[in-house]
Amino acid sequence: MTTLQEYLNQKYPTPEAKKEVKEIDIQEINKERKKWGFSEHVEGKELDLREYHNLEKIIIDGRYLKTPLTKLEVSNCSQLVTIDCYNNQLINLDLTNCINLKRLGCWNNLLTNLDLVDCNQLEELWISGNNFSEQNSSFCSHLVNLKGLSLGNDSQENVEKGIYNRFCGSLEPLKNLTKLERLFIHGTDIDSGLVYLPEGIKELRCSSNQRPEAKVKTIERELRRFGEPSNYNFVKPLKNWKSWKREFTDSPAQRWLEENYPKEEECQRETTSEGWDGTYGWDNGYKKREMIIKLDISQQELKGGLRFKGFTNL
Repeated sequence: MTTLQEYLNQKYPTPEAKKEVKEIDIQEINKERKKWGFSEHVEGKELDLREYHNLEKIIIDGRYLKTPLTKLEVSNCSQLVTIDCYNNQLINLDLTNCINLKRLGCWNNLLTNLDLVDCNQLEELWISGNNFSEQNSSFCSHLVNLKGLSLGNDSQENVEKGIYNRFCGSLEPLKNLTKLERLFIHGTDIDSGLVYLPEGIKELRCSSNQRPEAKVKTIERELRRFGEPSNYNFVKPLKNWKSWKREFTDSPAQRWLEENYPKEEECQRETTSEGWDGTYGWDNGYKKREMIIKLDISQQELKGGLRFKGFTNL
């Protein structure tokens, strides 16, 4: 049985021939083989393309191989712009010196980590359905050109086998990705940081359907308060949430409250003979939010929305 490596070695036997290759597309290879009377697909297994120095595009969908790729070597292929190697069984992918890479599509593999330090030009990163170890999203915080990012989990069957992405924590590491338009975090343990998403986001997928225990459910529940998603796209609820956030969190009134009654701290206002906030007979000095039972702000001329979070006994 012929492997993809053997096929390429036969077709491009010399270093000079390899330098002429700019694209490797498994579907085009299958078409060519069919013309020569070979109906069976080549096997994937291990593939080393490090001698293809002028290679710009790789498209190897594992569904068009007899057996999937288990290893792909592309380090120092500095001309690569696109790598699509989805639906395979890759555990590692070395992208050293892939300095011109703009698209990396390797969903439905077995990747556990990914070093993107040399990939500053990336615009699309699709790595859903892998097996990433527990980590936050800081590994792509420097990818300021990203427009599409997929970190989620698609297959409930794989989740049940213990194969799923374990991304967790806040979206804060993505705060500099101002060009981001599409973000998929469905089925992950990312549970906070919506405020760091850019205004230009067009598609957000954050459901917990494929993994009911996923902590992303916290984000999903929060957004559902502001509307239902359309085909699992939560972008409209997100926009509504952001509008609410601006009104009730960033308003002059809320800033006044946060300054004078800071969370987890004692009240900062000075006492007066009339007590706090101009009402005689009660004093909130040295009290934290949960200890306050009366609060008169009628004389403050405050504007905008106001949230009394933490004032549990008010």
